[in-house]
Amino acid sequence: MNLIMSRSTILIVLCSVIFISIGSPICQDAIPFSIKLSQSPLVIYGDVIETSTAVAVNNHTKPFNITFVVRCTLKGIPPKVENLMIEHTFPDNPLCYRAFVHGHTYVFFLNQTNISNHYKQMPYHELSFNQDATVEILKRTCGIQARPFHEIVKENSNEVDYQCPLVSIGCL
Repeated sequence: MNLIMSRSTILIVLCSVIFISIGSPICQDAIPFSIKLSQSPLVIYGDVIETSTAVAVNNHTKPFNITFVVRCTLKGIPPKVENLMIEHTFPDNPLCYRAFVHGHTYVFFLNQTNISNHYKQMPYHELSFNQDATVEILKRTCGIQARPFHEIVKENSNEVDYQCPLVSIGCL
């Protein structure tokens, strides 16, 4: 009896893993960072502070909003306010859903909408800054201009924290 239950348990676990893998598409694109940067009017770096719930209708994930705190503009005209609303959707993969970690830092590729302080994500996947690969990409890509939203003087020192990542190291 124990042998049958353990086989049943293994079968249930394997089926669950397969179902989860099929039900949650891996959301990664193969578009190089340099293309994303060149084709995006606005590239920003900052933190996700809130997301609305993604809703699937007829096997398509409807767009949902992300509230984002801008720390730094890497390309384009800096937003006038620090908190932005980003419409998150992917036309290339309507089933794709990204789970954003609140408080984590991301690089988003955006286009402005007709609504003030509301932006739409370009059809490129954002980059999680909490990954070493993203840090390295930003350092070695030439042409990025890091413009902080705020310059913050660190406590007990005269040192300024620009809240921007290191970018375009070694570029002329």
